[in-house]
Amino acid sequence: MLKEAIYCHRGVSGLTEYAKEHFVKHPSLTLEALIVLQEQKEYKLMLELGNEAMNTINENQSIRGEIALKTAFAEHQVGNVKQKWLLWNEAFRSKPNEVNYLRLFLNADVAQTYGLQSANNMKNIFDNTTKKNLQFLSGKFEKVKRSCTNTENSLGWSDRYIGTGVKLFLLYWLNDK
Repeated sequence: MLKEAIYCHRGVSGLTEYAKEHFVKHPSLTLEALIVLQEQKEYKLMLELGNEAMNTINENQSIRGEIALKTAFAEHQVGNVKQKWLLWNEAFRSKPNEVNYLRLFLNADVAQTYGLQSANNMKNIFDNTTKKNLQFLSGKFEKVKRSCTNTENSLGWSDRYIGTGVKLFLLYWLNDK
């Protein structure tokens, strides 16, 4: 409701101005302002607001990750590819999830520049199932297979990853033919 009140009373410029003044207290308002600016294709204003918010909002807040992605979109629109990659990495740091992790591997340059740095952070962030999914999707098939198999067990699988792991390996082998 705060966004609607400010937007109706002061327009886009008022919403952007208020968001800048209250990054820390109302970070969600910054995200809302970025969405409005994106709808109006005001990419330069998005960059100004988003980059300032990225420097102000605590990196442990997950909403900072969403702000990073919106700002990365604006960077893409104006052709700043390397800044977009940096913001993708910041999105992962603030909101570590599978999608933000995999985004770092969309092309070889991004993976080389930021992927390895974030992969090192993965150990303490994700549960075992998510780690194995990301390892599998990153092409580390043998590592996943070794970590899941245990020849002392009758079935050969040593943890709860069997449900997901078997499906992924079947798809992998099916695609191989």
